[in-house]
Amino acid sequence: MFRAEELRQTVQEAGLDVAAMSASNALSLGWEPFLRGSGEHPERLEELLRLELLACREKGSLDMGTRIILAGMKG
Repeated sequence: MFRAEELRQTVQEAGLDVAAMSASNALSLGWEPFLRGSGEHPERLEELLRLELLACREKGSLDMGTRIILAGMKG
């Protein structure tokens, strides 16, 4: 288990550049009431996913999700 900055540092020490990082499920975990009935209102789910994509890449959100997703590249 890593915190976001620990993961970033470990990846960089291994010689990779961090291309992107994101939390997963930082917003959607607490939004069950909002999602209820999303079958009748698909725009609700679409809006939540849009917000999730934006928010989960913010530095302050990286440690809030259930996982941290990192894309690295050889430098």
